[in-house]
Amino acid sequence: MKKVDVYSMNKKIRRAAGKESGYNVSKRTDVAISKERCYDIIRKPLMTEKAAMASTGEDNRNFVYQVDIKATKLEIKQAVEKIFNVEVESVNTVLVRGKLKRVGKVFGKRSNWKKAYVTLKEGHTINYIDGTN
Repeated sequence: MKKVDVYSMNKKIRRAAGKESGYNVSKRTDVAISKERCYDIIRKPLMTEKAAMASTGEDNRNFVYQVDIKATKLEIKQAVEKIFNVEVESVNTVLVRGKLKRVGKVFGKRSNWKKAYVTLKEGHTINYIDGTN
């Protein structure tokens, strides 16, 4: 009996289907998100020592947020731009694994969460204290 490489077969099928349908697999940047979804994506700004080190320096353009675990970089970018009225240069995300905790004999695990490092374009900044940009 002949072995069949399922992965390469599926890859060939997907490639052929993409050519036939004319489907473009590039990122979509024209998708608009609602104001409510923006506040669901950006949970809270992180004020930790590491986040403070990221935001200080010659240019104060880096900000760190806890975001929805299912949010994409494009959604995070659009949410920050819509909430704070700034232009975002780049977004880097980190999936933070939840810690194992123990109470007596019982072991538990905290939830995983996503952290986003947002870099603003030159000349843009966010001021949390005044509420102004």
